[in-house]
Amino acid sequence: MNDSQLNYRTMTGVTSGFLNTSEAKAVWGGNTKATKKFAEVTGTVSKIDALAVLQATSASGSTNKKLDKWEEAANQSEHVCNGVLAYASDIKDTILWGQVNFTITDFKRGDVDECITIMQLVHDKAAALDIASLKEFNVVAADITTLKTNINDLRLAAPGYRILQSSKKTVTGQLKLEFITLRKQMKELDEIIVTFNKANPNFVSSYKTARKIINLGS
Repeated sequence: MNDSQLNYRTMTGVTSGFLNTSEAKAVWGGNTKATKKFAEVTGTVSKIDALAVLQATSASGSTNKKLDKWEEAANQSEHVCNGVLAYASDIKDTILWGQVNFTITDFKRGDVDECITIMQLVHDKAAALDIASLKEFNVVAADITTLKTNINDLRLAAPGYRILQSSKKTVTGQLKLEFITLRKQMKELDEIIVTFNKANPNFVSSYKTARKIINLGS
């Protein structure tokens, strides 16, 4: 959930907690329209909570293993790339320098396939050079071999990563739709609750207080 959704979900929880108190239920519990609408709200909240768990799993569960492979490949790519850049500058090879002018951000962000492509480019350029010429720039043969292994590991992990990312996008889209439903249901519940104002103004006032959205990020 994003911050706005989390704030709204928290408000809904506070409101539900108030409505479930014995004092509040004594006011609205016997009203068919109110109980039906509250049941709808509760059902939607349950769906949202279930989707939030799926979203969290996609983002921080199985994906972590894939991100570890990405992190390893990115860090090794940066090390080899820095050595090749330094070498290219030293011999004034502007073409080679331009071909491998990447930073750690290039290796870590964006589409995983694009990152793999530039990692492979760095590996290939380094592997094509005399390893002795890179030694003074702290890149040895083992570094290039390790980079090749890291890239292969990431390439193997990438399909699973893409599936999880796709799953996360699907869940995020479903969450958005459920929150649209929840907001509509809460507005309809508001319209029912305010009808109790004449006979139970304190109840309605307390409901409105519970209904206030607090920005938890502030």
